Amino acid sequence: MSLLPTRRTSPPPPQTLDTPGAGWATKKKVVRAQDVPDGYETMPFVQSGYRVGYDSCGCITSIFEVHNETINIWTHWLGALWFAYLIRVDSSTSTWDASTILIFRLICLNLFASSAGYHTFGAISPRAMRLWLRADKLGISLMIAGSYIPGIWLGFRCRPRARLVWMAQALILLIVGAMLALECFPKRHSAKAFASLVAIGLLPTADFAMHGTAEEIRQFVPKLMLMFFFYGLGFFFFSTKWPESRWPGKFCIVGASHQLWHLCVLAAALAWHSDVRDYLALVELDSPVVRCGKF
Repeated sequence: MSLLPTRRTSPPPPQTLDTPGAGWATKKKVVRAQDVPDGYETMPFVQSGYRVGYDSCGCITSIFEVHNETINIWTHWLGALWFAYLIRVDSSTSTWDASTILIFRLICLNLFASSAGYHTFGAISPRAMRLWLRADKLGISLMIAGSYIPGIWLGFRCRPRARLVWMAQALILLIVGAMLALECFPKRHSAKAFASLVAIGLLPTADFAMHGTAEEIRQFVPKLMLMFFFYGLGFFFFSTKWPESRWPGKFCIVGASHQLWHLCVLAAALAWHSDVRDYLALVELDSPVVRCGKF
């Protein structure tokens, strides 16, 4: 038996996300909104399902877990894989016309990959969340401007001056969109500004409708309007936060507005890709529907 006094040691304090050197594997969990550490963003009216304490590997494996980002991740990873597949099976640059379709596919791939990356890896840290969000917004800017390229190039092929004007507009939209993504303007205006950039696309659409033949309009305007419909519907969900704003806490895992927004963006991209691909097919066949100087 030792005659030396024994030192009483208190148990170590519990590790938290802010504990220096704490093992990430011991902190990984899904929590409610009120338990999310400072610096991370939460979604209004979405009260649970937030990942905290995840490292890069944990974020990758979390795509197979259930949380409030699972559907956001999968909708746009699947979109990225689909456009990657389209590029793999058909990446023709034999003509300028075909090249515009490839450009659009690359832009779609970038958008969906950067969006899925943001929702996958944003849980690593507040800094990672900000960087991935910036990449996501840049992808949106490219998507808005890049969507004009095949439509304007093909739709105005018989009117080169009009095509030049509308291409210049697309370049301006790209610059403005990049400035929005880099937060050169107040953040509170960004959603409405991005929606306005999409709405400006109605101008070349109206020009095409006024000067195109009846066959062209009947063939291609319906899917074009379908694209605008999906973007408009998506913006409704994005801006109103419906349905979770109506029933807070009821749509944390499935059915939240951001998930519906993701589906609308994917549907809009698929509708527009189908439209311009059909137009290109008729151009390559020298169809009378798109032949210059028919009337």
